[in-house]
Amino acid sequence: MKRKLAVAAGLFWFCLWVLAAPGGAQAGVQNGLGLFLLGGGLKISEQTTAKEYGRTSFGVGMDYQWALGEAFSLALFGSDNVGRARIPGQEGQSDVKTGAVGLQFRLWMGPLFMGFHRGVYAAAISEKRYSTDFELSNRRAGRGFVLGLEGPGGWSIIIQGDEARGLEMPAGSVVDLVGLRLGLGYRWK
Repeated sequence: MKRKLAVAAGLFWFCLWVLAAPGGAQAGVQNGLGLFLLGGGLKISEQTTAKEYGRTSFGVGMDYQWALGEAFSLALFGSDNVGRARIPGQEGQSDVKTGAVGLQFRLWMGPLFMGFHRGVYAAAISEKRYSTDFELSNRRAGRGFVLGLEGPGGWSIIIQGDEARGLEMPAGSVVDLVGLRLGLGYRWK
């Protein structure tokens, strides 16, 4: 986990250096629709024992952002992530999905932004690998943070942390979703 954080932080600071170089990006808040490819994932673990079932590994996200003046923005976001999990009582691995919908508030400093979000999170696990029949957990409120860089051409890179606790799965277990994701995106003006 520490190595993944170090790689993500190194990539983030490299992009910051490239965009801040002479002639680089000097963008600020932009209104519009954004689409993202997300890497990394949310760890799915049993709440009482902390036993890890699995992680989501990649996903897609989108948001619509509204500028609230020169230095602030509000974005309605959603994401869907997929991965593999090992479920107690089942042989082999199962497919797992997590999703979130929420609001994100951002503070902008030129092309750099940071913010926090609140949303509704859910997890779904299939009984068999490659099945389209998923059992959905209940939905729970969650929260998180975001750090990012968005250039004037619309391209962006983000590091996003999420946490949702106490999702009740149909089999009776209660799970937590916690993790960091790295995203690459584009915003249409």
